Amino acid sequence: MIEHTERRGKSRPQIYATIPGGVIFFSAGMNLAISVGWAKFGMMGTTKHFCNSWLIGVIAGTILSTMLRKFLSKKVLWIISSVLIFTCGLIFTAVPDTYDALLAGRYLSGIGVGLAIVSFIMHASEIAVKKHRGRCLVVEQFSMSLGIAVQMIYTSNWNAEWEFSTYRMHGILEIVLAFLGVAALILFIESPIDQIRWGNDHAALTCYSKLRLIDHHSKEAYDLLSLGKVYVSEEESLSFVENLKRGLLPLVKMLMFRSVVVALCFSLPFSAAFQYSSEKNDTEWVATVAACGRLLGAICVIYLVDSVGRKTTSLLTMFIAGGMLIGLGPLFSSLSSTEDTSNMATATYLCTCMQFAVGYFTPFTSVYLGEAFPLLMKPYFIALCVIAEQLVHIVLISTISVDLSLMDHGIIIAVIFFISCFTMPETKNTTLQEAQRRFRRWFNIGKNY
Repeated sequence: MIEHTERRGKSRPQIYATIPGGVIFFSAGMNLAISVGWAKFGMMGTTKHFCNSWLIGVIAGTILSTMLRKFLSKKVLWIISSVLIFTCGLIFTAVPDTYDALLAGRYLSGIGVGLAIVSFIMHASEIAVKKHRGRCLVVEQFSMSLGIAVQMIYTSNWNAEWEFSTYRMHGILEIVLAFLGVAALILFIESPIDQIRWGNDHAALTCYSKLRLIDHHSKEAYDLLSLGKVYVSEEESLSFVENLKRGLLPLVKMLMFRSVVVALCFSLPFSAAFQYSSEKNDTEWVATVAACGRLLGAICVIYLVDSVGRKTTSLLTMFIAGGMLIGLGPLFSSLSSTEDTSNMATATYLCTCMQFAVGYFTPFTSVYLGEAFPLLMKPYFIALCVIAEQLVHIVLISTISVDLSLMDHGIIIAVIFFISCFTMPETKNTTLQEAQRRFRRWFNIGKNY
């Protein structure tokens, strides 16, 4: 027990170092929720451009981050992200009823999140020991779920007669989060892998000593430095073509597992179905239950990701989410079906229960995203996955139809589930090199997945 407590205590600096990024993704979760319909009084008063603006900003910020990372440190990128989120907050607070201003704020916030996401995934995967890497990486989607939950709860319970705008409330929260994000940088510790790549062994030793709570000149610190140098040396010795070959198959897997499934599980069509069915039965309160369920699912992952593992439970909850979307499809296939209160009650319960499964599933995508790719191509392949996810959202928003196509979304998830059962690896308690090796396999079945 004492040894376990000591190990857990030594892992805390690694987890604390991810908090600044977590604050940024809290903001991202709120803005994503607005994009998929949780704004003002439900979906009223929004346009497709308004929904897409933040997503386009994320794409622009992600592309920028792959270029700026060569000149700016991760810490500086996160400061810029917080400044952009703060600016968005000021706009929403000052002029909550001015459409063009809000649109500009949404773009700025999206760029801010895009600047942070690639560097965060890389950072969390590099600073953590293999026994705690999952817990560090889940911070991204856990924080997203927290932001989504907050946005769902306060917008669904907002009274239309109140003079205080939900957008002003959103702006105040953005300002608070921006300040917290900058303040939390006191916990930030640079990646020792970055320091090794820059040829600064002394700084790398300092990073290892802070992250593992060990003496700077101890044998353990020098052993960690040696392991880090071997990892960097092996990765940097690969040619561009070799890196591309090693990364393409994992990229295809992650485009399906992360980009497509995560977007389909919390989309504008899903939100439309949820809001309509709950309003039809005068049960708007269920949005609060669903939000809490999503958050509970994400909390469970924090404690289970490095003990239970990644593959089995993530696939199980993906299957549940896909099955529930397939079940929702027929309930919205015709006008007569949507007018049936019994059908809409069933739809409400399905949507509510589904959010626990989604909250549990999505953090695993962050973990896999940080483990899948070779070092030199990692930022670019992560960026491609992030961009693809936003593009799926944009397509769903721009092509939303009366029948919502929820069954189609569920079938797509079911197909990806079937493929993932044979192709996705189990990476619990593996080094990054071993995790990447498993991702490069076409099939991962059997004892070692």
